[in-house]
Amino acid sequence: MDIQQLNKFLNDTMGYLVYQERIMNWLVEFCGFSMAESDTVRRGMSKKESTEKFLPEIRRRFIETMKVRYREDDEEKIIGILEPFEMFSKLLVDIEEKTSVNSRQLDILIRLNFFSEFGENNELLENRNAFFTGKDAY
Repeated sequence: MDIQQLNKFLNDTMGYLVYQERIMNWLVEFCGFSMAESDTVRRGMSKKESTEKFLPEIRRRFIETMKVRYREDDEEKIIGILEPFEMFSKLLVDIEEKTSVNSRQLDILIRLNFFSEFGENNELLENRNAFFTGKDAY
């Protein structure tokens, strides 16, 4: 399943939906919500106790949108496309906090396909760059 559009959308935030406007855009683009519906979800999510009630509908509509867009019927495969983003992001945090590997060494490991289970080298390099750029910004 080609998920370049999803990769591009999630790349800036290392695979996470962080900002409210990004959540709204993701709901519209990948879950088939209207802007008004996404704003309702955004307002509901700002009340911590209301978040859980939206998740089943978001999941259902994400799966339905991906089935249509990618002609994929396997729901587990569709949900599974999000896992590498999260896993690689957590790995980068662990590498940064618990090792002495620098960004150049990490580039070499990525180019040698050491992390191939997390995605294509170009995507991983973009994610690594975004991670270190974002880290330096704070």
